Amino acid sequence: MNEEPETTRHPLGTELAAAQRDRAGLRRPFWIVNGEAYDLTEWIGLHPGGGAWFAESVGRDITALFNTYHRDPQSLRRILARYRIDDVGAGHVIPNLGLPPFLLPAGFNAVTDLPKFDFGKPNDLRAEIVRQVESRAPRDRLRRYDRIFDAISGLAFAGHIAVMCALVLGALPAWICVLLLVLSRTSLAGAGPIYLHRRKPRRAAKILSVGMLPSALFDFNYVGTYLVGVDGHVILHHPYLGSGADIKGAFLGGLRRVHPALRIPAYTVQKLGMALFGIARLGFMIIFLRSRGAGVRAEFWLVRGFLVAEFVACVATGHPIAWLVQFVLTLWFNTLLITASHDFEPDERDAPVDGLPEALREDWAARQIYLSYDLRILGNKWVDVFLSAGLNTHRVHHTLPFQRSGFANIVSEPAVRSACEAAGISWDRPRNLFTERLPVFVRSYLWAPAIGTGTARRPLTELIRACRYVSDGWRTGED
Repeated sequence: MNEEPETTRHPLGTELAAAQRDRAGLRRPFWIVNGEAYDLTEWIGLHPGGGAWFAESVGRDITALFNTYHRDPQSLRRILARYRIDDVGAGHVIPNLGLPPFLLPAGFNAVTDLPKFDFGKPNDLRAEIVRQVESRAPRDRLRRYDRIFDAISGLAFAGHIAVMCALVLGALPAWICVLLLVLSRTSLAGAGPIYLHRRKPRRAAKILSVGMLPSALFDFNYVGTYLVGVDGHVILHHPYLGSGADIKGAFLGGLRRVHPALRIPAYTVQKLGMALFGIARLGFMIIFLRSRGAGVRAEFWLVRGFLVAEFVACVATGHPIAWLVQFVLTLWFNTLLITASHDFEPDERDAPVDGLPEALREDWAARQIYLSYDLRILGNKWVDVFLSAGLNTHRVHHTLPFQRSGFANIVSEPAVRSACEAAGISWDRPRNLFTERLPVFVRSYLWAPAIGTGTARRPLTELIRACRYVSDGWRTGED
């Protein structure tokens, strides 16, 4: 009698079942670190950083994740040794990482195509950066800046509510409220990724995970949702920047298949549907269908309900135009920020790293520095950290993703810069968002010819394609 493996009571829920199917019948979860396989099931509830990371990364090689999200990964090898297994190897990782095929390059296979980095080598730039930061900016000092950052983020949220109330009650002119809402949403959405990287509750809460609430600020700019940010942003984008596994490089891929004349209205209407309906439906599928047993994720529903309630309140009090204007401005400004922080343009995606010293071209931290941009809005780092959604110290954030605030990144920047320059890596100035990156965005995303078309299409065909793109956002919350 053949018995199916029991998965319903496993901490990974149905994520484990899906991973097992992708692994062609293997009956145990595993994670690959430095070429060795480990069953970390028992460690999930003990992990100081929380258990949220394991469901998304089961069946994958997490070497880069392990070595970059811990300050001293070498000291943790004794813990890993407890969970080593011998009946699974690196060749058994899920080839497509468990992702939809449109997010990955054609033919991508994680077994052969996932980048390999030699962490722990004598000249490892990441280790030197951590040493420099530890000596120049002790943790106690960074924690003080973390607390200040948290306090200001809390004030930004309170200010956001106050401005929304002022709009609904007519206490301030609508145009002032619109501008303030764009600023508050950008600031809160910038804090969201910082909190997304922080430690998570060790065990999933059945009703409300207060520790996850700040991460849900990720949703305030209308571009996406933190539910998929854990995997797409934290687990794949940061460790594998610039590689085929970096799914952030596929951002706006669907939009670039739409005719240039239809892109602005199509993207705007699609995201409107996602904000009001699509992301809620996507969240339902993720929470109740894919991750059964992980709780109802009340923090997600609170934030989605809050965002929809803002819309309803504005419509009910006669301010639908003001809401729509702030939606459009917030959406496009933050879309620009996201695309401007890396070379994700079609003609730059596979650009080599020839500007790096030859010895550092396969060094993880060196590639993070080279492939990331710091963005400049006003020029004051302490203000730009909120105006740029945290992207004014983007290079520090990418090399030290475990840091807990944008202010800690600002304080750490001199040490990171010193370590890079000592290694022979030039520290370029921040890129001006409006004069340097905006023209590239317009040229590469708004005006560029539609991709995936071998011949010219008729206007009706173009319109149908745009409508399908829009409907995906309203129906399924997919970009």
